[in-house]
Amino acid sequence: MTDDPETQPFNLMHAAFHEAGHAVAAVVLGENLRSVDVRQRQLPDGRLQLGLTDCEGVNAIDSLGMGHQAALTHVIRAFAGPVAEALVNPDFREGHSGDIASVRELVSLAFGRGVAKDDQVVLDRWDEVRRDDRVVDLLRSAQAEAVRLVEEHWPAISAVAARLLEEEQLSGDDVASIVNADLRKPNW
Repeated sequence: MTDDPETQPFNLMHAAFHEAGHAVAAVVLGENLRSVDVRQRQLPDGRLQLGLTDCEGVNAIDSLGMGHQAALTHVIRAFAGPVAEALVNPDFREGHSGDIASVRELVSLAFGRGVAKDDQVVLDRWDEVRRDDRVVDLLRSAQAEAVRLVEEHWPAISAVAARLLEEEQLSGDDVASIVNADLRKPNW
């Protein structure tokens, strides 16, 4: 067995908590969550993916230069999945390549570190982008907020993960119902 997370066998429970972290964060942050699942699918590059959180996203072209505040909620959601998975997966080391690529693209675009060319976005090299103090600040604040969000909403994340293990897919409304029910519980 290899230490590369991309070649590790999938663990359905870990994937369920990972996707539940993304999904609950989306609902809490007011994003439009369409669905979340723990289905296996093949990516265009041939790799396998287990799970998908489908949110109405930020259009790459429209997000050029959107700045710190506009990007923050999207980056928090991206970090919430790996944070949730890390709490149940003792072998967890870092986020999955899709999450990492999403964060890199969003952060690069947020600070205008890319250009629109023929309806596509061409990004600056990540090693240059990540040295930008504004990027460092965004990543630090988003990571801290993702940890806080996951801790605060752990019961809802656990409930969504359990339902994903039973049903394989939930609608955004299903997740919102679980989050709202958890918010109504007394904290005593």
